[in-house]
Amino acid sequence: NQENQTCASRSIGYRQVLEALSRWISSVDTGMDGGRASEQHGGAVTEDDIIQLAKDIQSASRQYCHKQMQWFRKEPAFRWLLVDDEHGDATDGAARTIIEMFNAPEPPTEPDALKAHRMTKEEERRMRAYVPELRVLRPGSEALRGVVDEANRVVSLARADF
Repeated sequence: NQENQTCASRSIGYRQVLEALSRWISSVDTGMDGGRASEQHGGAVTEDDIIQLAKDIQSASRQYCHKQMQWFRKEPAFRWLLVDDEHGDATDGAARTIIEMFNAPEPPTEPDALKAHRMTKEEERRMRAYVPELRVLRPGSEALRGVVDEANRVVSLARADF
């Protein structure tokens, strides 16, 4: 699919929205809803559909973060900064750390403190099972209702174009 080959259409969030819109637009014509935009709602987008979309975006974000961290840890060109907020200003702490690293006779490796903060298998398991709380798009909320209404408006316009 050529339109899905641009950088923007592959980005997190945008990609999931495009996929969801495609499913929702075609669900009335084909009766295929992929478990979403159920036929009992006449192909309309529901709160559950929007909540699932938000969860899909969150999941893709966590997966991307995990891949980035794996890559950064393997890359020797990157210098790890352990910045604490001990004195109330993380920016000053970061600046001090950078100056110390610049003036050091040898380039530092990953600080021991960061190595100590590597996750245990149990922490990794809990992190994979973690599901963030939806604070804005809560079931029954006005914000969620607004998103559902807008999604249905967009889907209706798109269906009219076919």
